Amino acid sequence: MSHSDYHEVIQQFPLFRGLSRRALKAANRQGRVDHIAEHLQAWKAYSRTEWLRNIVQIRNTLIQFTARRAFEMYGKNFRFLEPTARVLMEEICDFCDWNIANSWPVHDDDCSVDEYQQLTIDGFDALLKQTFQRALYVGHWTQRLFSLCRTLKKLPSKMQIKISRLRFDGEDAFATGGYGSVYKAILLYDDDEENRTSQIVAVKFMKYEPKASTIWTNLHDEALSLLNLEIPGLNPFIGVTMDPQRGLGLVSPYLEHGTAVKYLSKRNMNIAERIVWVCTVFPIIMSAIHQLHYVNLTHGDIKGANILIDNDEKPRLTDFGLARVSASKETNTWVSTSETVSYAYTLRFCSPERILSERLYTSKEDDVWAFGMTLVELLTGQLPFFPKMSDIEVMTGLYEGTLTMQRCDVPVEVHEDLWELIRGCTEIDPQNRWSSFQVYTAMEGIRGKYAIGEQMPLDR
Repeated sequence: MSHSDYHEVIQQFPLFRGLSRRALKAANRQGRVDHIAEHLQAWKAYSRTEWLRNIVQIRNTLIQFTARRAFEMYGKNFRFLEPTARVLMEEICDFCDWNIANSWPVHDDDCSVDEYQQLTIDGFDALLKQTFQRALYVGHWTQRLFSLCRTLKKLPSKMQIKISRLRFDGEDAFATGGYGSVYKAILLYDDDEENRTSQIVAVKFMKYEPKASTIWTNLHDEALSLLNLEIPGLNPFIGVTMDPQRGLGLVSPYLEHGTAVKYLSKRNMNIAERIVWVCTVFPIIMSAIHQLHYVNLTHGDIKGANILIDNDEKPRLTDFGLARVSASKETNTWVSTSETVSYAYTLRFCSPERILSERLYTSKEDDVWAFGMTLVELLTGQLPFFPKMSDIEVMTGLYEGTLTMQRCDVPVEVHEDLWELIRGCTEIDPQNRWSSFQVYTAMEGIRGKYAIGEQMPLDR
């Protein structure tokens, strides 16, 4: 096959043009052009839908002929470097825009417009995973995937979990909270899916049915974020399911040790042991929060009840973004008010500016404040400002801007470095409050003094 034939193949389909040209140049230098002739001949006969169905295979084949300086290997996987990553991202976005502008033209008898749209989303999602080295590129491309999913009202197929694939462990929920009830189940996989046949999962069914617009602008965005960012310290959504009786369900890995609050309580840790645990194990949670902030995402509901302990006894942040789903409930509250305890529990982790503005969205400063309050909760084993202040007093203090964390609010055994970190997280003025990076850096410094554990991953 000649170079002109190769370029003819490239022109037939706009995806991978830049990557293809780079592969051709590299193969030319290496004298390997003939080696890809067989692949090129097959691709030339592909329809647009066949390209999409084989998109990952095509990409991986091209990678074999691309210059090594264009990517780095991570075991059997790879991630593109600049400028290849930027070129590939732009071509993906151009392809998306072209299809939208042309009303998703389909020329194949075996594929409807609906199927073509689903293939495009699935192809983009498959390419996004383990493609880009820098979190910034992942964030930019993920936002484009969000937009496409919202426009088409579709999710990647791997996130659409049929209720028939779930085998529930009894009829009763093992946990119930302000947002819904959580059930233990076994998720069944196809024989060839991810090389496994089943996984133990937790399924949280919402207490109410959100509006369709809320699902697409909040819940599904958060699920996509966690699925593709793969941030250590986060417990990601596996997918979304719909039960005729229970309604909308969020599927995530089942973590047998429960919440961090219950975990520390069950082990009867004294204050000295709690301090060591917080200083040596807990920094991964702050690392996860900073990684979210780095790609302009916030959690929105950080507290001890939303930190679970996995099977390796490591903490994971969960319930990411559910506060924003709850925000659309027509009671115009940002947390469930069905139970007084649930409302009070969340109240004590809300920043003063969030209370004052009565806004439904969350900020990075809100997350930092809540993290500081969570540290106090885990160190003391009690809610912040409890029992010295009632819920009404806490609310009043937040409104008046007088609710400040004092040295006497934390155990005397807490050393000055850790107290200074808590104080930095709970500054009344959000402009003076520490950033997530400052908090993470301080926690790593404190952990270093204990000389255990390994450095947490951080992409600044």
